[in-house]
Amino acid sequence: MFVSHFAPCSVQAQGRQYWVESFEPDIRVLESGEVDVTERLTFRFEAAFNGVYRDIPVKYTTPWGLDYGLRLEPVAVTAADGTSLRHEAGRYGDDFRFKV
Repeated sequence: MFVSHFAPCSVQAQGRQYWVESFEPDIRVLESGEVDVTERLTFRFEAAFNGVYRDIPVKYTTPWGLDYGLRLEPVAVTAADGTSLRHEAGRYGDDFRFKV
């Protein structure tokens, strides 16, 4: 079972800031053993920003020293109204990074 911990945060830069107003994960384990995860994040922006990053750890080491990784396949990145958002996705060190 994969559990991700997420804490609301705020980012400030030169009088600009944004914060996560809500984070709603929907996690479903399929009969195939795959896990289907949908995250709904609501951001509040004060001033102009070029987007956000969402880093998800994908490389782990167990307490017994065994290494394992998760495979992520992004399906869609959309706005609340369903409009597709421009994004990039790929490995970033031990994380999988979404740049929206």
